[in-house]
Amino acid sequence: MTGTARQKLDNLIVFIASALIAGSLFFYAVYGLQQSFKHEITAMASAGLDRISEIENDILLTLQPLNQEKLSGCSKDTLMSMSQAMFRSKYIKDIGYLEGRYLQCTTGKGVVKVTEPETQPDYITPAGLQVWVYGDLMLFENQAFALVARLDSFNAIIKHDAITDLMPQQYPWELVFVAGQEYTYVSGAKGLMPENAHSSISLAYDYTQTLCSERVPYCLTVVATSSQFYKQNRVALIALAGVSGLLFVLIYLLMQKWLNHYRSIDSRILRGLKKGAFYCEYQPIVDLQQCNVIGCEVLARFKDRDSSISPLVFIPIIGRKDKTWDFTRVIINRCLQGLAEFSGIAASNFKVNINFFARDINSVHADELITLCDSYKNKVKFVIEVTEEESLTTESSIEALRKLRRAGFEVAIDDFGSGYSNLSQLKQLQCDTLKIDRSFINEMEDGSVRSTLIPHIVAIANNIDAQIVGEGIENNLQRQALIEFKVKYGQGYLFGKPMSLHDLTALMATNVNIEEC
Repeated sequence: MTGTARQKLDNLIVFIASALIAGSLFFYAVYGLQQSFKHEITAMASAGLDRISEIENDILLTLQPLNQEKLSGCSKDTLMSMSQAMFRSKYIKDIGYLEGRYLQCTTGKGVVKVTEPETQPDYITPAGLQVWVYGDLMLFENQAFALVARLDSFNAIIKHDAITDLMPQQYPWELVFVAGQEYTYVSGAKGLMPENAHSSISLAYDYTQTLCSERVPYCLTVVATSSQFYKQNRVALIALAGVSGLLFVLIYLLMQKWLNHYRSIDSRILRGLKKGAFYCEYQPIVDLQQCNVIGCEVLARFKDRDSSISPLVFIPIIGRKDKTWDFTRVIINRCLQGLAEFSGIAASNFKVNINFFARDINSVHADELITLCDSYKNKVKFVIEVTEEESLTTESSIEALRKLRRAGFEVAIDDFGSGYSNLSQLKQLQCDTLKIDRSFINEMEDGSVRSTLIPHIVAIANNIDAQIVGEGIENNLQRQALIEFKVKYGQGYLFGKPMSLHDLTALMATNVNIEEC
């Protein structure tokens, strides 16, 4: 996948993920508002049932004492007791006295003449109240109806708004009296109550809640539509939409920043140390006259699912991130795994050069390296390659190199001539090999001043009894010139590019194919 295609895919993924997160939070918040709305409806229904319980209790507390007084007839005392009882009541509009099924007198009309007996009640409560939901009030010129409750010899007419104002007007509701599995309509909009009065169902409304009182045998159903929900929560929903939009932008920016960091070269390299993105290639080191392979330099390479990264890029990053020893340990382990798989490499005099950061040359890392390579020290000769740096001249670094040499390792100064090492420092390091920097080799054909320094480097190597390897040899003219300068070994594209161990073993079997060899 190309970088542009990857970027487009990343942007799409970030957009979708941000939208899903922001959208989920928005809908979760809306769900919370809906639950709050349902709880509000439930609370209203509960308050309505509390009022019904209060009304029934008010009727009983009003009519029971009247019956206990054993009043008879519509005497002045009877009417006075009825009036006093009604005055103390909160919900009763009128009280009547009955004999048998006939009304005799009321607090409002006094003695009345009623020729029609009262009808059968719509229901009777467990407390003994006989209730007429729409009792026919025959005391007026025009026929009127009201909720009437009778207890023994007295009845009470309930104030109209005590029942009709149980719930806010914007919400349809229905109150029923429950007797076993049957219910009787009392007030509100008919047809809202489900057949099972102890459950909630969805009718033509989006929100339906049925509550039944534990104190009185009544159930109340309240319903509402989505439009009522949205109207009541309009401001909150607009605010939530705005916050969700801002949240989407914030999440998008944060995820984009995180993904850019995740896709960055630095992050890829750090992940690669843990996930096996680094691997080894091997460039042959040859005898310049015989052209036979006498060793190799282990070169680190990187490739992950996105692409390869050049050592010129990842080496400085590893140094900047202070992951040099972690990196070196990974390369050593990969190299040792490869050597274990290809037994053809095994030769006690075959040199395997491994590059080290100068900062990592210390006693602790030397001990770890000795332990790691212990099982291979009799099969190949390990060479520690380090560049010329000031940190190599410290006492701890020099002692670590000595420890490695005592353990059978050799030491090579890589890119020699590009640093500042002098003869006394080289003697301190006790190096076994000097590797001439490729810049000297590249300028040999032009006869530059730098190329004229090669004989001096050879003289330095002879002075400290070190071998010399010329780096970056690309053609036979350079090879011949180095031979004339008494340089014995070399490496470069002339002999082979960095390759796998499999290809290196094949090359060793045939030797390097050069005409003049």
